[in-house]
Amino acid sequence: MTTRVTLYPWLLAAVAKAWEDGASDVATAHALGLSPSSVTQVRRHLGLPPARPKPVTERPGVKARRCLMCTRSFTSLGAGNRVCGNCKQTRLWQAGVAF
Repeated sequence: MTTRVTLYPWLLAAVAKAWEDGASDVATAHALGLSPSSVTQVRRHLGLPPARPKPVTERPGVKARRCLMCTRSFTSLGAGNRVCGNCKQTRLWQAGVAF
């Protein structure tokens, strides 16, 4: 038997904020003194998916780097990503011309 949660405005706001911050249902439940299933009910009521993926900038190896072709700064997804997306679309890059 599932117990229904009273959807107080403060609870809706707290669960939405925790989801925006990337907290899991378990972590949110612990912080609010509720059961994880209660937080899951509230999250579903708000129409939020179970887990929010981390933003690209919080992933390991992601940082701003300078493009080796145009020297502009871009968000690189890892150490091997040294040419920006714009430069990868040029004929020189696609032809495999070395710099």
